[in-house]
Amino acid sequence: MKMFLISDNIDTYTGMRLVGVEGVVVHEREELKKALEEAIANKENGVILLTEKFGKTCELFRAAPRIIDVHAKGVSKAKSARALQRQLGKKILVCAVDAENDILMMQDADYAFCPADSYLTSRFPAVCPCGEGAVADVIYEKIPEILKKA
Repeated sequence: MKMFLISDNIDTYTGMRLVGVEGVVVHEREELKKALEEAIANKENGVILLTEKFGKTCELFRAAPRIIDVHAKGVSKAKSARALQRQLGKKILVCAVDAENDILMMQDADYAFCPADSYLTSRFPAVCPCGEGAVADVIYEKIPEILKKA
């Protein structure tokens, strides 16, 4: 396992190379996207380092123990779900969640559920009976109950 640097600064890149960290220098958004995709695809990379400039344009979320989601700044599942709700003209937002990167969406939803086999169950009381078919459980069992209350 090794580290990989994605930097916008040649001096940072050079300094990290001197201590054995490989990397690339990029300046444009598309270059950053390509460098991230390639760094993530390389199974030898255990840690991907981003310089400060990119922290102003990207947000990182741990989706699972070995999975990191990278989103544009200001973009989130919670905001996207609410935007979709408004576009569809729906009164309530129901979400099925299963990972750390879903927590904001879970907190923002009017109703949120997670499968019983998710590691979020200890932090979240509205649990579907099983991992397999959890979304179907929400659709067929929980949503009709919710709509009766609305």
